Amino acid sequence: MNLGINQALNNFFNPTSVQELVKGAFENIKNIGIFLTKFFIALILSYVFLIDKGKINLYLETMKEGNFSFLYEEYRIIFGKITKGFGLIFKAQAIIAFVNAVLTVIGLLIVSFFHGGEAFPYIITLGVIVFIFGFVPILGTFLS
Repeated sequence: MNLGINQALNNFFNPTSVQELVKGAFENIKNIGIFLTKFFIALILSYVFLIDKGKINLYLETMKEGNFSFLYEEYRIIFGKITKGFGLIFKAQAIIAFVNAVLTVIGLLIVSFFHGGEAFPYIITLGVIVFIFGFVPILGTFLS
């Protein structure tokens, strides 16, 4: 009985398909690197706005009496909306990530209880990974 396993393995391991697989893997790694770079830059900029809110307000107060006082009100409104928006988004995402991490740890403990009572190794580490990846809105759930 011929199942075609030899032909399938030969087709999969021929040099051109291996080159295509390696090329595709490197392309995916490059795309992930670009995405992570953009994500971390956005995260750093949001932290800058949140942390330096007092300095930004102080700068705007000095601008209030300067030559460009007409821009003061516009900048105050814009910076206020940006910092408030980033703060609310980050807070909501942190709550979602925390709840996902806790539910994942509880779920893994329940599953390990029903499969012999022996716990999965590194459950807390998996919970931390789920928490960190929870800050990536949609893709993070699948990655974690």
